[in-house]
Amino acid sequence: MPELLFTRILNGILASPVTALLQLIGIHPAHPQAPIPDHVAMQFLLVIVLTVLFLIVRSKLSVENPGGLQHVIEGAYNFVGNLGHEIIGHGVTLASARLAELNRLFGKAVQRTTSADALEMLSRIYWFTIEFGVLREAGAVKAYGTGLLSSAGEMAKMHQADLRRLELDEAAHLNYDPTHFQPVLFCADSFEMMYQTLREYLVNW
Repeated sequence: MPELLFTRILNGILASPVTALLQLIGIHPAHPQAPIPDHVAMQFLLVIVLTVLFLIVRSKLSVENPGGLQHVIEGAYNFVGNLGHEIIGHGVTLASARLAELNRLFGKAVQRTTSADALEMLSRIYWFTIEFGVLREAGAVKAYGTGLLSSAGEMAKMHQADLRRLELDEAAHLNYDPTHFQPVLFCADSFEMMYQTLREYLVNW
């Protein structure tokens, strides 16, 4: 019976115990001297290779002195994470004509902004609406912000946050930390209320 070199080695070492185990559970292999087929041997080899690889990578991880491989892995992780945020969060919401309009109005407001302080205020309003905005619908609090929609963790913590009524002037002066779950969210009474309030604010910025 033809078999791969690794399969032959594996059968040479484990044929007797594997055959005995199979017979014990009522399975009688056609080739007792070689009960392990190529596809099972290849899966076993893959597990060994991945285990060794993970152990090597784990031994080289360092917060203080990251190596080249760690930079590559972290870069790939961040790329996939950011891509997911853009597609699941922003990409989906831009399919809404009104949310797409609000994004355009933010862009125009930025172009009219002449000071760093005003730009910071505008960025906070964007954060607490387009990124982390929530609203009430049929009595339930629901997310429309992209940062919430693209994060299962943020969605789970959303209902534990301090929900404040949507006041854009207050949001413009409230600092936030993007590295933690948001402790404060601004909640609109409805999508229509959020849209009209934010649209008027941006048009008059």
